[in-house]
Order: sequence, then structure tokens, then C-alpha cells
Amino acid sequence: MDTQSTDFTLRQNIYTASHPPIIVSRHNANALRAAELHDFMSSVATTGHLGIAPVYGSKCALSIVAFASSTRVMIINFPGQRKEGRHRGASTKRPALDLLAHIVLRSSYPKYAFRMDNVALSLIFDLNLPIVHAVDLLDLQKPDRQSFDAILFALGGKNYYGQLYRDNVMALFREEEGSQTLEKHTALQAWSACRAAMLDHMASESNTPKIDTLNFDKTRLTVLAKINRHTHRLTSLKPLRTRNDVEAKFSHKNGNLQLSSARFKTRIRSSSTQTMEILAPGRTGLPKTTHGRVIGVDGRAATIAIQGHLSAQAPLKVTTVGRDDPTQAEVVKDMIVLAALQQSSAILNHPFTQALWFPRAEASWTTCPPFSHKVTISFPGTRQLNDSQLRAVDLILSNRDADRVTVIQGPPGTGKTTVIAATVTSITASTDRNRTLWLVAQSNVAVKNIAEKLASIKFLGFKILVSKDFHYDW
Repeated sequence: MDTQSTDFTLRQNIYTASHPPIIVSRHNANALRAAELHDFMSSVATTGHLGIAPVYGSKCALSIVAFASSTRVMIINFPGQRKEGRHRGASTKRPALDLLAHIVLRSSYPKYAFRMDNVALSLIFDLNLPIVHAVDLLDLQKPDRQSFDAILFALGGKNYYGQLYRDNVMALFREEEGSQTLEKHTALQAWSACRAAMLDHMASESNTPKIDTLNFDKTRLTVLAKINRHTHRLTSLKPLRTRNDVEAKFSHKNGNLQLSSARFKTRIRSSSTQTMEILAPGRTGLPKTTHGRVIGVDGRAATIAIQGHLSAQAPLKVTTVGRDDPTQAEVVKDMIVLAALQQSSAILNHPFTQALWFPRAEASWTTCPPFSHKVTISFPGTRQLNDSQLRAVDLILSNRDADRVTVIQGPPGTGKTTVIAATVTSITASTDRNRTLWLVAQSNVAVKNIAEKLASIKFLGFKILVSKDFHYDW
């Protein structure tokens, strides 16, 4: 992103209502002066709202932040590469950062951003900069915070139709705040956050939980920041373009293309943020690209609303443009981290969280029911468990609080799935009816492997819970 010192004027194209031109200024964090920060904050004082938009660079580290009032935007570039918070703010002069913290980030004005959890945790993780009175605009749409509709709702409330240029909003947020984001888009995102906070629909959201990293326990804040950063990086690794394998047979009627996915791994999915490209022979016989959007998926079958004419000739080459939507587990994890950051959740006090993330602290298990019955190992498999497997199963079955969280690891083929099976058969064979057992894996395939292992020892007393997409119509 260009970071010259010259100012420029920006005209918004997000709201249908007219607004005066926005003055945008560029600044190097090392050269920040108190006078220019105070001058900018005087424009914030006219409405009392401050919008923020980030740009993330290498390894998702924070590289640029735009601050916006209703009439001005200040874009600040943080020079140098930071490595996962290892040398926080080392590339930027500390006095300049302290000016930014005291005059802007710690000001009494509420601060608004889309995905404020990412912004707040990146500020503290990469630059050791706390923020107070921070509001996540997408938290207004809790059930589907990750969707494009959540952005539309944050910008205009329930009645955003007619108030927003929908296509322009989608284009504005398509670049995902990455290093390729246009400078004017970053400025417009920050201004849009400020403008959204000023609208009538925000008045009823005055009780939205705030984020305050200044008065947050540093150890806990670091854990949340690491979880957030790892999630951010994993998301950035998802492909921006995916070739979809489809069956040769398709139909096209009334602007809708109906076809079937050929492979589960590259299946067509419903998404409010992705678009489709269909490459097919044109009327002249030359390849022609048609754009569309998925409006329905039922198993293998998909319906795509397309723009323009489509030749009836096969085969079609179909490509999904945009990253896959987050999984349900990813969505829930984001909500848990956000709630913990807002201090509206006690998840960080849970003994399992304490044992996993704060091992030096003695976890208290007084809130968890103790086990009184000793479970003996019972495994009907054809092969006997070896000493290592026996030790692993014994730890899992242990009643000691110190063994409530046990990590068992080993390379493929060393019998980890057998350990799981032996644990299941031991608990089900015991007389303790209060013990329940959940076997959870990060993929449907791993769940399938566990089920096959249990079936191989003639144990069928289980239910498999996997996503509907994994088995329906496949």
C-alpha cells in the first residue's frame, strides 16, 4: 500500500445518501506528532464516533491502521516486519506508539470496527498497544456474524435495503483486509465503521459489550491473541479460487444453471460471500466466462443464478471465487474468543481451559463432579494392548484430577485408535452409569476411522454425528 505523505480526497459510494468528500491523510508511525493526532481527534469530537480499519501483512501481522471520523481518515503505516508478537513494536519508535495510545486508542470516544476482536488483539500482540471502549460492529448480528448479511446489517440495520449500494459493499470487503487491499478501500472501511455507528439503528445497541485490553490480564490476553492469530493465519491459507468438478449433464432455464458436483472434496457450496465463474463455449465456439452466484444446494445438486447467455454445449468448467465460509466449529471458536475478550464469558476460568492454556496455574476441579468408581481396563480385541497402550488407557480412565487432561501422541500405526476403542469398551463394561463419553475429531474422516475401529471389535453401541453434507446424496 502506498504511504506517501500527501493527502487525498475520497468520495464514498457505500450509502445512497450523499455525504461530503472525506479528507484522507497518510502517516508513518515513526513520525507521528501530538499536534496532528490532536487535530484529527478534534474532528472525532464533532460526533463522538471513531471508526477503525486494519491491513494485515506478512503472517497476518498488523501493518496499517486507518482511523476515521465523519469527515477525515488518518492512515498510519507501521514500518518493519513483526514476527508473531515476538518483538512487539520493535520496528516502530515507542514514543510515537505511546502518543497514538494516549491520544487515540485510550480516548473516551467509542471505537468501532468490523471484526474488532482481530483489531484489538493484533494491536496488543504486534504493537503492545491497548484499546478501550472498542465495539465489534459484527457482534450486532450474533447468529451469523461471519456472513455478508452481517456486514450489511451493521452498515444499515434491518432496513438496509435502499440505503446501501450492495455491490459496492461486497467489493469493499472482498479483499479481506490483506496487503493487496487498495488504500482507498481501507480508508472507506474505516469511514463506513464510523458512519454506521452514527445511524439510528445503533442507538438500540448502546449496551453492546465493549472491549478493553488496557485493564485485561496480560497472560490471558496473550492466550486469546495467539488463538486469534492462528485462526487468522489458517483462514488466510484457504484458497481464493477452487475448481469445482461437475458432472457433464446440466440444464439452463430462466437464468438458472442446474448441475451436479462430481467430487465431495470440490463440491459446490452455498455462500453469501463467494461468486462463481462458468467457462463454456460461446456462440462463436470460443470460450466464454459467465459469472453467477449459488442460490441453492441439495446434496450434489446445485443451482446457480447466472448473468447472461450460456451455451448448451458441454463440458462446463466451474470455479468458485472466494474462500470457503468458516465451519461451525470455527464460527463457535470465534464467538468464544470474542466473548472472552468482552469479558462476558467465564470460559477462561473453566478448569479445562486452565489446564490446557495455563498449566502453571493449579486448576480447580471443584465445579466438576468427581468419579468414585474405579474403571478397570476391558478390551475384547483380538490383540492384547501393549504396555504403552495400557498406560495410556489407564490415564484416560483415572479418577485423579491431575489426569483429567491427558495428551497421548504417536506416529501413525502406533495404536492410538486402538487406545480410543479400549477406553470405550472399558467404560461401557463398567458399573459406573454416570460416565458419558464423547469422541470428537477435527474431520469427518477421523470420526469414520474411529467408528470403523469400534465396529471391528464388534462394538456397535454408538451414534455418529457428522455434518449432513458429508453423507447426504454422496
